[in-house]
Amino acid sequence: MKLRLLSVFLFVIYSSKVIALWWSLETSMQQDPNVVCKKTQSFFQRKEDFCKSKPELISTVLGGVKGSVEECQWQFRNRRWNCSTSKNFVKKILRYDYRETAFIYAITSAGVTFSVTRACRLGQLHQCGCRKVNPQQKQQVIANNVIQSFPRNEYPSTDNQVPSQAFPIGETEQFEWGGCSDNIHHGYAMSRQLMQEEKNRDGRSMIIEHNNEAGRLAVKRNMQTECKCHGLSGACSLQTCWKKMPLFRNVGDKLKARFDSAIKVIIGNSGDRLIKEGETIKPPTEIDLVYTTESLNFCKADPYMGYHGTVGRRCNDTSMGVGGCQLLCCGRGARMRKLVVTENCQCRFLWCCTVKCKRCRREEDVFTCE
Repeated sequence: MKLRLLSVFLFVIYSSKVIALWWSLETSMQQDPNVVCKKTQSFFQRKEDFCKSKPELISTVLGGVKGSVEECQWQFRNRRWNCSTSKNFVKKILRYDYRETAFIYAITSAGVTFSVTRACRLGQLHQCGCRKVNPQQKQQVIANNVIQSFPRNEYPSTDNQVPSQAFPIGETEQFEWGGCSDNIHHGYAMSRQLMQEEKNRDGRSMIIEHNNEAGRLAVKRNMQTECKCHGLSGACSLQTCWKKMPLFRNVGDKLKARFDSAIKVIIGNSGDRLIKEGETIKPPTEIDLVYTTESLNFCKADPYMGYHGTVGRRCNDTSMGVGGCQLLCCGRGARMRKLVVTENCQCRFLWCCTVKCKRCRREEDVFTCE
């Protein structure tokens, strides 16, 4: 199942120029770079022949796409559109610039950025490693530490920038850059190279690139600073700090928020810029998701689009919000059934060092959409 979902999202990465290329990946195919390269030979030849020069990158990209699939389905688990990856549906939906399409591009781009950056830190890619600190920047930080120190547990979100929170001189703590920072610059650049549209761009390509960039920036601009204290008796008189990526769940949360506030745009007459639709709408920034076409309601099955609707979906009978039966079932009502659940109970800690539990059964009311 996961392999089929993976092939769907791999198709997403290159859908604008290599229609249906990734559909050639069989569901039984493992994440083997040699198999992937054989199936996608013409594409990777156009992308600097990655199969020959950077075979380890293929596995890294596959891992990033897999993480994107899982995160997308988590974020939309209670929505009418639950990040369905059926072959026909994804192929059809990518023909239009819906909000959902914007999220698919953004989360996939973010996943590739995240995976490549992590692989660099772990030494899994030959062409990159830890992010090295610029010596000049390091000396500047040390020289200015009196006014540029920052409290532990408060992480600036700017990308590889010196912390700028200022405190009274007597309350500062010395710090310097060190450790192994996540190489976000290489991850960002590689994701952009893989997913960038070709030069002859039209309006749709601009929208795709915009949403791809929003996904990459959701990782790049939310790098965190992590520090380790040094000093006698835990005084923490000196901190060694390095940059690290946020949890991918946090990236997904930010992109989901951008999905909810996505901006509807039109293509300018010159065809080279995106314009907000309506005077009351704010102009899109580079971190916003953009779309041109209003979404489907996703309530009923649509054979043409390949979507199955919300019939049979599990819902929350006590909620009036997202995931509640009223919204998810589109007013059709829900059916209740009893479900017997077996779970751990009456757990005890035994010295040393195990936890022993009994298995208990209980009944649970489950509601599904009519």
